[in-house]
Amino acid sequence: MSGLLDWDLLRGALPAVVTAAGMVAGCALLLHRRDHRWWSKIVPALAAGCTVSSLAIWWLVDGLWRPFPDPLPLHAIAWIGVALFGVGLGVASAWQGGWWRGALALAAAALVVAAAGANVNMCFGHFPTLRTAFDLALTQEPTRKLQNESQ
Repeated sequence: MSGLLDWDLLRGALPAVVTAAGMVAGCALLLHRRDHRWWSKIVPALAAGCTVSSLAIWWLVDGLWRPFPDPLPLHAIAWIGVALFGVGLGVASAWQGGWWRGALALAAAALVVAAAGANVNMCFGHFPTLRTAFDLALTQEPTRKLQNESQ
């Protein structure tokens, strides 16, 4: 039984589409404002804060905590920074606009986070399908067990 829950999250069209949608949403968040304050204060502050936060996460995980035998790949740290930047842009955009603009900004930020999550997942390969990501068993598995027990 193959369906939506069995789509490949590591290769193929789904990760590419999610990444492309996240990139478009991130560019829309970044480029939707043209005022001087946005480009001279808000965007540089967000970029600096996300860079420092990503480096702090890297230092904490690889330097102090060391939960993994291998160091974190730098592109995973970069995608974490992209996710933080997307959330920051979404919150800053939602703060300035009306309710509908705020809802669109937060939805765009969610797309950026989904793209970053998909790319971090591709880096580690922990969740190959949506079924494994949500820890769902095949629906026919319990039925087979019941049939085998009754015989």
